[in-house]
Amino acid sequence: MLKPFPHLLVLGLMLSLLPLSVAQNKPTVIRLKVFHDAQERPTPDKIILRVDKQTLNIPITKGAFEVPSQVLTATDVGISADIDQSHITTVIPQRSFVGIYSWEISIADKRYGKDVDYAVPKGANILKSCIFVFVPLNSDGWWMFDPHCRSKRK
Repeated sequence: MLKPFPHLLVLGLMLSLLPLSVAQNKPTVIRLKVFHDAQERPTPDKIILRVDKQTLNIPITKGAFEVPSQVLTATDVGISADIDQSHITTVIPQRSFVGIYSWEISIADKRYGKDVDYAVPKGANILKSCIFVFVPLNSDGWWMFDPHCRSKRK
């Protein structure tokens, strides 16, 4: 009669947990898409993150940016970016960074477009507002409308 091989069982368990530990060491990278009047625009060269009185200039490379580790533990994070002739400044919740695959930032002079029109409250001034859509890796996404996040670029 063959006896079970407990060391093989332990080895199998360790190997099954290996991808989890490797994934935890990978930096968080978020893909970014930008829309102006429902038309996709080039992403900015950088995004500015403000966390715990610290300002971080994060480069955007090939439409994506790496999230610094201190952002993942903050409660709220201030962000700024320049899109076309507009400067975007807002505060977003920390959950918008954890387990997120991509962000979409939309601004409008005329109309947002049918994909995000539902997020605009009746009577909102679209010239001063923006919409953020957060797309997680493994669940439904969510959106955020900020009625005062947009100003003229200096």
